[in-house]
Amino acid sequence: MGVRTIYIESAARATGPSLTGKIVAAIPGIETFNQYPAWATDKWRYIGSIFDRFARAADAKTEIKKVVVSVGTTESYGFRTLFERLEPLLADVDVTWQTGVTDLTGLDIDGRPNIQSAELSRLVAEADLVISHAGTGAALTALENGKIPLLVPRRKSRGEHVDDHQAQIADDLVMRNLAISAEADDINLIHMNAAAEGRVSAVLPPTISLQLHDTRSLTSND
Repeated sequence: MGVRTIYIESAARATGPSLTGKIVAAIPGIETFNQYPAWATDKWRYIGSIFDRFARAADAKTEIKKVVVSVGTTESYGFRTLFERLEPLLADVDVTWQTGVTDLTGLDIDGRPNIQSAELSRLVAEADLVISHAGTGAALTALENGKIPLLVPRRKSRGEHVDDHQAQIADDLVMRNLAISAEADDINLIHMNAAAEGRVSAVLPPTISLQLHDTRSLTSND
């Protein structure tokens, strides 16, 4: 029908397109863009990243009294390894546990499977420390509230996700100095204190420009 069609790959895909992206890229007439220069090609043009709008600010010494732990609401995958590790480490602080479908049997954790986004954002803003799986949504919620998150990638080998793309997200944010990352089994007080002391500031919106054939362009505000 002559309608211009644009597909922008998720920031979750740091090393190559998703299955959806591969399918879409095979359809004639659809323009495809990505958010990582490392795998940009003539077919997949780099346009900037949603994470470009954040910058590391000066750290501030923080006593950890209030913590948010969030693992999203993925319906098919729990993250019990993370909760088993964190339960003793966070025994003496005020913790909001957002647990998704994770089986908490035998753990002394009062978890909530789901927390609405507005409430979660408020809790994150009030927290001294944010620990989450390395999903883009969880990372953005922390960054938008000025927090350096402690990101813990879900692993396919433990049945925690369909693949290891969360490790790619965590690696990118660590490289940007916008996150601390650790495997679930390895989390310790050093990781927690480093994240709690970190601060983030929002800079100008990223310049995301999709050059159109008629010389118009879409920006991040469109």
